[in-house]
Amino acid sequence: MTPWTDDDLAARILNAEKNVELIRLPVEAEENDPLGREAGDALCPELGKDNCWLADFKASYISDPQGGQRAWTALYQCSPRTEEGNLVLRNWWKYYDPEEPVLFATELISVDASFRGEDDSDFVSIQVWGKKGQDYYLRYCLNKRLNFPDTVTALRTVYRLFPRARAVLIERAANGQAVIDTLQKEMFILPVNPKGGKISRVNAVSPAIESGHVFLPEPAKAPWVADYVDQWTAFPNSRHDDMVDASSQALHAMIYYNGDVWEQQEREPEIDLVRFYDPYSIERSTAWMF
Repeated sequence: MTPWTDDDLAARILNAEKNVELIRLPVEAEENDPLGREAGDALCPELGKDNCWLADFKASYISDPQGGQRAWTALYQCSPRTEEGNLVLRNWWKYYDPEEPVLFATELISVDASFRGEDDSDFVSIQVWGKKGQDYYLRYCLNKRLNFPDTVTALRTVYRLFPRARAVLIERAANGQAVIDTLQKEMFILPVNPKGGKISRVNAVSPAIESGHVFLPEPAKAPWVADYVDQWTAFPNSRHDDMVDASSQALHAMIYYNGDVWEQQEREPEIDLVRFYDPYSIERSTAWMF
């Protein structure tokens, strides 16, 4: 089978069936090849398709408008995505130390809400972003399956822990309107009506990432960053894209925000971000706050 996405028929069979074994033999060998080939070796040199043939064929196929990197990876490498990334490359991201205080000119909260709370439902993603100059910093990211009450509780907690993030962006579509109706009187919620599809919205903000102006917490101090980057790398072929949607929503809005920092501006009360950087424990974060 040709795996085009992380949620196609092959992926669902592998996830649901216990007595299934995956045999993956890419045309161009990768690390730990099951046939014992060296990385980069061709699959069938005995048929005349050796490494020289592979190099020429791969280059021509990727450059062909009818082919391309995604088709090469799916058809010939048996993978629904490239490890380097599809639309946003893995090495584009920059990192910062979340323990070092940064004075931001503006901050906001961005929410992608889907709160059925079931095992197969999408995730709720709540993110805190800051802007300084032309640089954008992801300060916090919660990504978890939540029901409606837990979503409201989580957003209230994040709003109180990051008091300078006054604006809250929530898309009107899907479950967002219910959150807006419930919390509009408690916080400055800005309903969002996105223009274009998910891919076009990512393409609109990807230059900021590619040019090195988007910073993530160092993975050693924020374990959720690895999953965050993986989701961006797989997009648009990943099964879930909640973190991508919340981020593109935030970045698109902050492009128009002022990034100039007034040094006399008072710093917000310091938060133990290392302790709070647990995106999978609403209960822990809430208990710690109170």
